Amino acid sequence: MVQRKLLSFAQVAELVGVSRSTVRGWVKSGELRAASVSQTLHSQKPRFRILRCDLDEFLESRRMGVTSRTRRASKLPPGIPRYV
Repeated sequence: MVQRKLLSFAQVAELVGVSRSTVRGWVKSGELRAASVSQTLHSQKPRFRILRCDLDEFLESRRMGVTSRTRRASKLPPGIPRYV
C-alpha cells in the first residue's frame, strides 16, 4: 500500500539528516517532487509538502545512483586536477 503522508521541508530535512535549504534545493531543481497545499492558487507564501512515497522514491534513486538531471561540473582554478 502506498503511504500518503504529507511532510514539510523541516520534517524531510530531519528524516534525511540535511538542512531545510538542501531539501528546498532538491525541490527547486526537480529532483524531489513537492505539491503546493496553499488554499489559494497565487498565494503570497506557497506552502509545499512532500509525499512520503515521493521521498522514498527519491532516496531510492539516489541510493541506486540514478539522477533526474545532469550535474554541473564545479569550476576549479587553473592547474588543479579534477578527480572523479
